[in-house]
Amino acid sequence: MPVAIRPNLLDASAIRTVAVSPTGGVIATAGDDGLIRLWDASSFKLIRTLKGHTAAVYAIDYWTDGTLLASASLDGTVRVWNPADGSNTRTFDTRSIGDGNGVPSKQFSVAFDPERSLKYLASGGEDGIVRIWNYQTGALERKRDQRIAKPDKKTIRSLSFAPNGSGDFVTGGYDGKIGSI
Repeated sequence: MPVAIRPNLLDASAIRTVAVSPTGGVIATAGDDGLIRLWDASSFKLIRTLKGHTAAVYAIDYWTDGTLLASASLDGTVRVWNPADGSNTRTFDTRSIGDGNGVPSKQFSVAFDPERSLKYLASGGEDGIVRIWNYQTGALERKRDQRIAKPDKKTIRSLSFAPNGSGDFVTGGYDGKIGSI
């Protein structure tokens, strides 16, 4: 029989995303208020709140060892956090790379590449572009426009890397279509 556990989320807005740490000890939630909350998985007590986004957070993803947490927001940024101390270790801004004349692209998805050593993470959003960010340098490594096949259905809602370290990933859009790169 399924059990629904409802922790007290204080005055949090709608939750858009949830992720469980690789150890299973921490649950991360994020949503419309732009805050990321870390909860103790056994007691559902709030551990800490991560602040930095200025709009709703639609996606979060833990790095394979749990020492980093990435978030994608409608403010056009992807942030990487140290969940142990709450610090923001890196911010990737879609305005800084020349797409849209300084206008941010709302980001709906984020995923770490599951390679053994952290190098890349990807994000996708309303403009239909998947961005591969280099975590070490902070630069945009490459991007792929998913609008080629169907320009009127461009928003990337989710993405996931293949677990084999090949760098391949799949995307899912609001149009109900999946794509692979």
